[in-house]
Amino acid sequence: MAVVGTLTTALRSAVVDIGRLLRLESRLVIRSMLMILVALLWFGVLLATAWVGGMVALALLFVQLGLMPAAAVGVVVLLNLALLFFPRRILRRSAPRLGFPVTRATIAAALNHLRGRPAM
Repeated sequence: MAVVGTLTTALRSAVVDIGRLLRLESRLVIRSMLMILVALLWFGVLLATAWVGGMVALALLFVQLGLMPAAAVGVVVLLNLALLFFPRRILRRSAPRLGFPVTRATIAAALNHLRGRPAM
């Protein structure tokens, strides 16, 4: 009977630990999703302003046939395109955390241990 009690306690402890890990990783996933949404909104705004800037540059080029105003707008468009680097970086850094990697590895290791397989 003592063995069953020990196993029950160990199982209960493992379930609590996995629950805690899921809660912590869920918080990380929520933060990552929010950062991805912010980055996507940022990306969309910058892309839209780059498009509008390109159209303005083209219109100025045709209307005035002078390079100066179009060149100024072109610089703004290039600046907008350069700023797209930052939300892209946020997206690349946040995306891998969405798959609960630590929780999945912990559960897989526990299952392998129960099955008598060596840990990966």
